[in-house]
Amino acid sequence: MKKQLVSFCFLSLIVGCAAQNPPMAKDEEVESNIILSEHISEDLETTEMIQLSVPPVDDGTPLTKAEAEALGLPVILSETTSSSKLDLEAELAPEDKMAVELHFKYFTHRGRASFERYLKRLEQYFPYIKSVFERRGIPVEIGYLALVESGFNPNAVSHVGATGLWQFMPYTGKDLGLRISWWIDERKDPYKATEAAAEYLLWLYARYENWYLAIAAYNAGPGKISRALDKTSSEGFFDILRKNHTLSYKSQLRLETRQYVPKFIAVVKIMRNLKALGFEEPNFANKVELASVQIPPNTDLSKLASRVGLSWREFIEYNPAYKRQVSPNNIYTVAYIPTQKQTIAMNHIANAIPVTNNYIPRGGSSNNGGWFTYKVKQGDTLSQIASRYNLPLSVVRRANNSKDTLHIGQQLVLPRSAQNTRHVAHNTNVKSGTVHKVVKGDNLYDLAKKYSTSVNAIASANNISEKSLLRPGQTLHIPKRSTQIAKRGVITYTVKHGDTIWGIARKFNVSVDKIAQWNKLNTKVAIKAGDTLQVYIN
Repeated sequence: MKKQLVSFCFLSLIVGCAAQNPPMAKDEEVESNIILSEHISEDLETTEMIQLSVPPVDDGTPLTKAEAEALGLPVILSETTSSSKLDLEAELAPEDKMAVELHFKYFTHRGRASFERYLKRLEQYFPYIKSVFERRGIPVEIGYLALVESGFNPNAVSHVGATGLWQFMPYTGKDLGLRISWWIDERKDPYKATEAAAEYLLWLYARYENWYLAIAAYNAGPGKISRALDKTSSEGFFDILRKNHTLSYKSQLRLETRQYVPKFIAVVKIMRNLKALGFEEPNFANKVELASVQIPPNTDLSKLASRVGLSWREFIEYNPAYKRQVSPNNIYTVAYIPTQKQTIAMNHIANAIPVTNNYIPRGGSSNNGGWFTYKVKQGDTLSQIASRYNLPLSVVRRANNSKDTLHIGQQLVLPRSAQNTRHVAHNTNVKSGTVHKVVKGDNLYDLAKKYSTSVNAIASANNISEKSLLRPGQTLHIPKRSTQIAKRGVITYTVKHGDTIWGIARKFNVSVDKIAQWNKLNTKVAIKAGDTLQVYIN
């Protein structure tokens, strides 16, 4: 689906900026090649392709009595949740009703299996959509647009790049405050995207004061709908359809948009009559209760998932917005964790040592010592990189949400393990410390003395044992020390304005629990400027 949006003003409803017409995207005559990405296994991502002509071809099967009754019921949408209801089906001409019937028959006949799959997905997401729309004064049934758009699949990607439950194009998503980067795509966050969709729909309704026009503009863009209204002097969406032929080809509503509202009406009719039509009604008791957890920059998400007892596949099903197994390096984000695991997740985050681009301390696990970044060079292939660092190709693909196509300068995140430690440092200008190339005779004790650090610090930085024998040519990260760590022993640290225990723990490369233990602190009580803390340095 195509979405178009520029910076806009939500009038009294939304604090924003001045509205203006968006640039027009290329219109399409058929709805085809909708890619719904679904994680089937931890190492395999597959897609389902929907190639549905617009409108669907009549299958010739007569409607059953129940279907005819359901189709004959008028669709009534309230202007707001508290106002009187308005019968919007009064706008429909016979040809409009035929379009509704074709979509109705498709979803109840040939497309029935797809619709049943959408109903299962709806169980997880629709309760939140309902709560948001009720809070914002939007008719709850407008929430069925997510079924029309993506089949309630947050991983859906269209052939033109519209993404997520609500199928936002990149510029639309960014204008609505969703972050889209190498690290994350919040269009795939079903909860943040729902808030964004509510804002957009409210703005469209404020502009047209008619839900069918607002829905059409959601598909075609407000510029297209406004020009069609002005040039045809129409009073509503279906009035535009009856005059569409009088417009120039460029100004005409394309077939996809002309069918978009009838499809929505058909979906509403089905949703109102699921039981009578033989569909299994959604069981919202199947919904997984999720709690939001704030994720600091550079958090190892795979470790977090493991700590709360989730496989990576399970974690990413709850958090499809993350593109990497490490959180973005410069912003806080939100992850959704089963409610009963929230406390475990928060404790893990409070004590975890963040991943940095090139210096990754060992977080207590010999199986997963963190991550590092690799910049793709000319001639590199994904399989060669995986082989070079002794990693399974499937792991590298999954960590970077990548197939085999690379481009020079692209950054990959790679997991560090005991098996690939000796390969990890190619950049000799490491911001977080020094890189040392081992020569014959080097040992950890002498290197610790040379760089005024500890054996433990070097071992942790490189995920090796303190008793490890070094090999000539091996590259080691020597972690950068705080200027306050002038010698081994105890440091007395004076808390500054804005300091947190987590930030101080990160600065000294120790855990929050250790600082609390050393200073007999309650971690639930905030520290204040002027307090002094004892920090033990190895």
